[in-house]
Amino acid sequence: KPVRRMKLSELCDLYFEDYAKTKPPRSVRRERYRANRLCRQFGEQFVDQITGDQIGRYVERRAQGGISPRGTNLDLVLLRNIYRFAIAKGFAVDNPAKQVPYKPCKRKELSILTPEEFARFIEEAGKTRTGQQMVIWLWVQALAGTRPSESLFLEWEDLDFQRETILIREKPEYGNPLKKDASRVIEMHPRLKELLSAWREQWAKLCDGKSPPHQWVFVHPAHPARRSDGFRTAFRHARTKAGLPKLRPYDLRHLFCSFALMNKIDKDVIRRWMGHKSFQMIDQIYTHFLADYRRGEMAKMQIALPTNNGNGQANPSSQAA
Repeated sequence: KPVRRMKLSELCDLYFEDYAKTKPPRSVRRERYRANRLCRQFGEQFVDQITGDQIGRYVERRAQGGISPRGTNLDLVLLRNIYRFAIAKGFAVDNPAKQVPYKPCKRKELSILTPEEFARFIEEAGKTRTGQQMVIWLWVQALAGTRPSESLFLEWEDLDFQRETILIREKPEYGNPLKKDASRVIEMHPRLKELLSAWREQWAKLCDGKSPPHQWVFVHPAHPARRSDGFRTAFRHARTKAGLPKLRPYDLRHLFCSFALMNKIDKDVIRRWMGHKSFQMIDQIYTHFLADYRRGEMAKMQIALPTNNGNGQANPSSQAA
């Protein structure tokens, strides 16, 4: 029996109190928002009274209301995690959410920017109000594979121009703890070193000749004394002008991974650069090959097979490449 009976709403409060100890604030807010929907449905029920059938009906109603399979699956993931936490703490003895299967979810086929598209986008980004600063931010993601938020929390002391490395480290004092075990060192691409060095010279002039009160690499365009929290408006404006309406900042991380693989870089090195524990994310999410690259790879393949000589007779001496 449970050591203590409690309602789901009470359990959620305990779960997120524990969840917030190891997860970034943005993840806590996102999951909290999802949990609010669950609490509206089951919040006043005791945890041991909620059944798999009830959860299944809730999922079906969500699906009939137009929610995608991925959306309903994320609800199930959260509910399963909440119950897993409850079992570990002795507040529940089983997990009814595990009785409900996930819905089949087909991932959308994504494509990466071509070099021409990236050049066009960078050109338009340079014309925005944030200008050079956003361009550098884009290059950091494209040439180092960092997450957008990791780039925004870079400080100059994290960049070692002599050793040519970028340090991605936890900074919980600023409200941005990284994903677990995501601290890492990334070797600095020569082109990125050149761009960051030039930006540092411009950065020193942002506060009207005064020393900035911080060491953030990227600053608020209107208030240089503060760290930048992103370039959302300028990014949307640049992608519209470049004719790339579906482009996201995170797509530059995909670009980095895909070009690294197309350049035959060791996959384990890529995994460490990107801060992943396994190859699963690289294989399933981040790898997209350009059409020209695929055609080039096909042209390399030599296959010794008999070909038809046009009159129905096989010509065993010929080879197809």
